[in-house]
Amino acid sequence: MLTEAEFLIDQLLANELVDEAAVVAIKRQFAHLTRRGKFKGDEERKLTTRLVFEEIKERTQLKKPISDGALAADVAEERGGTFRWATYDEWMANSWKARVHTREAEVLGLSSAVEIKVDEKKKLRGMANPIGAVRQGKS
Repeated sequence: MLTEAEFLIDQLLANELVDEAAVVAIKRQFAHLTRRGKFKGDEERKLTTRLVFEEIKERTQLKKPISDGALAADVAEERGGTFRWATYDEWMANSWKARVHTREAEVLGLSSAVEIKVDEKKKLRGMANPIGAVRQGKS
């Protein structure tokens, strides 16, 4: 019996689309990104947005490389390159969802305008800039 992920890896290898070294490197990267997860026994590891938040925050604090998208959206250069968000919820509303919606609009060929519902009373609007970050203002 194979999971979908195992079948996918098997087929990528069988069709020589990736080599074994690439699969091993990707698996190690996934294990590193999920190292903080609280998984029970044989529970399958999952990369959650909270784990992504913690990784970006830590990498920013340690001055380690992060993706261009995270660099643009999550690092406050005006504050010496510090992590911009105080909490996971703030990051989720103002960074992650904005980037996901912007990317979705690009894939669908829609306007790059983004609207994110923060709560029932407020909305954030943003316009993607040339590097993929979102400038935001409250409406």
